[in-house]
Amino acid sequence: MALRQRAQRILERWAGATVSADPGSIAIAGDLTNGGGWNGPHADDHKIAFMSGVFEASPRLSSNEPPAGQVSWEDGSTEKVSLLSAAEALQAMADELRTGGGRCPECQPMRVTGAQLVSGEVQTPRGPATVPLWQFEWAPGDEPIDPITYVAIRDLIVVSPLEPGDIRAMRIDQAYGSAASSDITVEFVGSPYSGENPCGADYTAEAVESDLAVVVIVHEHHSAGVVSGACALVGAARTAVAHLSAPLGERVVLDIQDGSPVPLSDAPAPSFRIK
Repeated sequence: MALRQRAQRILERWAGATVSADPGSIAIAGDLTNGGGWNGPHADDHKIAFMSGVFEASPRLSSNEPPAGQVSWEDGSTEKVSLLSAAEALQAMADELRTGGGRCPECQPMRVTGAQLVSGEVQTPRGPATVPLWQFEWAPGDEPIDPITYVAIRDLIVVSPLEPGDIRAMRIDQAYGSAASSDITVEFVGSPYSGENPCGADYTAEAVESDLAVVVIVHEHHSAGVVSGACALVGAARTAVAHLSAPLGERVVLDIQDGSPVPLSDAPAPSFRIK
């Protein structure tokens, strides 16, 4: 019951986010900021400063909105999107990091010296997509190991992660299906053994649905007679099938743990060997 109540809360949060979003907004399954990592004697200081959003542009980045960009999916579909200016993207990235990582008043600001529009792959509820990204340039000595990018799309559907609380739920890593599917296969990390093994488990999936989204709950069924602490904590990729009351259509699959969109692929679901 607690998991179903959580699923309903997630569906309500998604409905609130989509109702307030502009038409044509793109949902991103994952972080808007990517890249980073530092070497050298000040690597720890740089990491803390960045994760706290302690950086500034010098000289100032452009506040002019670039021409429209394009989002492209693997199935060949595309969508035109408005883009953030470089200055807006830098500010949005700083705000996001401060919200997630806290503040560091003693940190020395890192310096961003420029930005360029690039393209890269992100996960969306419709699967991987190539999207416009702002890639930031850093002053000598502040450069990260990997380029730091921020999704440049202006109109996004973003729902802040739901706190885990005290509910134990299986995270969904990937979903398989299409708009016409009435069955959705979900992939997650579970036991490497089947339920016939004393340390194994079998899994079933349950869908909690709305007109806009689907939350999949994975139920774990343990074998009888398992001795607590006697089994190694080893995980393996597993799958389970959730039956929908109607074809998926344009609905989004959401994760039960934090409410974020789950990447959806129309490729055949993998088959994993279970011991």
